[in-house]
Formats: sequence, C-alpha cells, structure tokens
Amino acid sequence: MRDFLTARVRWLGVNWFWPLALLALPGCGLPISGLGDCGGACVFNVDPGPEPRSGVVFCQIEKPGSRHCASPQEIDDLDSLTLAAGAEALVLKQGGRIALDYSPNDCDPPGPQVVEFEGRFPEGLPVCVNCSAAASSAITALDLCIAQCEDITAPGVVPADSATHADCVERTQFAINASFPFCVENACSDAGHFSEAFDDKRHLPDPVIWVHQVGVDGGGGDGTLTRVAGMTGSFDAGADSSQMVTAGDAYVEFTASGPAATRVAGFSEGSGDTNTDYALINFSISLFKEGCFYVYEKNVQALGDVQTCSAPDAFGAFNSGDKFRVSLKDNFDGTATVSYAQVTASCGTQIDCPPFFTSLTKANYPLRVDTSFREKEGQLGAVVLVRIQ
Repeated sequence: MRDFLTARVRWLGVNWFWPLALLALPGCGLPISGLGDCGGACVFNVDPGPEPRSGVVFCQIEKPGSRHCASPQEIDDLDSLTLAAGAEALVLKQGGRIALDYSPNDCDPPGPQVVEFEGRFPEGLPVCVNCSAAASSAITALDLCIAQCEDITAPGVVPADSATHADCVERTQFAINASFPFCVENACSDAGHFSEAFDDKRHLPDPVIWVHQVGVDGGGGDGTLTRVAGMTGSFDAGADSSQMVTAGDAYVEFTASGPAATRVAGFSEGSGDTNTDYALINFSISLFKEGCFYVYEKNVQALGDVQTCSAPDAFGAFNSGDKFRVSLKDNFDGTATVSYAQVTASCGTQIDCPPFFTSLTKANYPLRVDTSFREKEGQLGAVVLVRIQ
C-alpha cells in the first residue's frame, strides 16, 4: 500500500513524504476484520444520519478467485442480497461476505455468479484516514481502496499472483453505501483536506429536518411535526424538508400520530418555499380528521374506490399509529414514478410495500418532503426520508 501510494503521489507531482506520513499515523489503516487498532477511535455506527462525514474510506474488495457460478441452493440462500440491490440491502441492514452478481457471464446453465468479499457487503471494508497529515486532495478514495487490496493480497499471500495493481483495480471499488464501522477520533481534523474525495455518501433512513416552518413545531429531532398555530379552518400551517431527492429511488414514511386532525404529507417538486397550502404539494396522502385517507396530486384528487367515508373516493380507513409511504422510482430520465402505500406489519421492514395507488403523472427531480396541516395539534409522527441510490 505504501509503495503504491508513493508511486501514485509521485505521478501526481506531490511530495512523496505525505502518503508515508498518512499511513504511518495510528489508526490509519484497518485490518480485514474491520475492527482493528484505530487508536480507540473505531465505533459501530449503523445509523450515521443525514450529514456526510470525512475520515474513513469504505472499500468493496473481492477476494481473489472467489467468483463461481451459483448453485441452486446458493441462489435460494442469497437471492435477496445482490450486487444490484446493494443500497436496498443497506437500508434493510442486510449484509454478508458473499453476494450474487447477475451481470452477463459464461455460466452454464445461465445464472448468477457468487462473489465473496474482504469484509461485509454492502458495508465495505473500512480504511481510516487522517487527512490533516496530507498535503493534497489528489489521492482519491479509490486509490486508497486499490492500495488496501494490494496489502491484503501481497506476495506471500496465496495466490501470490493476485497482488498485481491491475488485478486489484479490476476487483476493487469505493463503497459509497457503507454503514459501519466509522472512525471518528482525529480523522480529517483539517477540514480543508479530502473534504470531497473522502466524504461518506451513505444514505440511511434520515429523520426529516424541517425548514420553512409556519405554525408548526418540528423540534423533536425524530422528524415529528406538530401544528401549534391556532385553529383557523384552513391549511395555513406546514413545513418542508431540508433534504432533497435529486435522483434515485426514495420514499417518505410518516405516522398518523396525535389527536384526530387533517394533515397532508408527500413530495413537492423543486426547491422549498413557505406556502402551506396542501394544493401545492405535488404528490401527497391526505389523512382526514374523520379517519379516511386520500391521494391528491397537483390539487387533483385521485379517485379511490371507498365511498363509505365522509368524503367520496377514499382509499381506505386508518387509525392513530398507522404508517404511510409515498415512494419514488427513478425512471432515469429526470423523472420518477410515484406510488402510495399503507405500511403493514408484513411489509414494514421491506423497501417495497404493495401500493394502493400508482400515479400516471411523473414527478420531476429534485423533490423534497412537504406538509400541510388544518387543525391545531395535528401531527405527523417520526417522518423519515429514505434515499436509495
């Protein structure tokens, strides 16, 4: 690893001393187990929250010669843990040292390959970095992952011919969807170095951070939002999220908590604003005070088949404590397909809850969580945004 970084930095025209100083610091590298001597700084962190952090690189490194065509039993055992579904597996807190790769291959009969990793997939193998010791941000996170691969498969480690730089480039990538551990103490104390190259790009479930608050209190820290303004009979209270969904799949989940009240939540297109009217929430579920739920899109009601509520065309009834999701599925053309689901016990820990309605209108990125309230003390409990990229 040291030889590679020295050569890399010389190629970049940077003083050779800095990568050596970087790697000589306590806790700068972690062994394969992922929990080595990190100067007492390594901690488990399965929920890093919404903010990116610096100071650790997570690497997905395939074990040399581990790929093989999957047996039927391996497909049964691993079908939910695939390379293509790595981000979903992370959100569900699934992981393991082996996964299935369904990309084209030469397996006969046709089928996926089993891939074994150094460290767990999709969390990735951690390498701690002390950025304050480095003079340049030209060394990328991928460089460090490739160098870590070369250390793991150095000459003398069978198979020795796997230690080549080209081989490590082939079977190594920077894991942006890592969940733990995270090295925090003395990591990147100089914020000016590597702030971009080594940001942690993870997106686990984030409690919504509320901005543009009008007549509401979002200070609980868990995403809960409550109307505190007096009753006026109109939708004149609400807030939206500081977090944005700029691409990829996502969903917002919220609980119908608090007393009976009418409140609306979903996604709005574009940047935030202070308008509290539910009619301007582009894709939303409306929880009526009377106990039925409806869908409104750009001020047009989607027609459900329940006619027994106080207002026609509902999609069903709900109780206090019930959860709902509004989901986005990326169409890879700047738009997303929107669906709506009531979260049940059978799908509560899954990415995809069966929708009760899927929109024919496409949503345009970027999108933000948006809300509107009518009655005082109306509440949306534990509003969480999940981004899957």
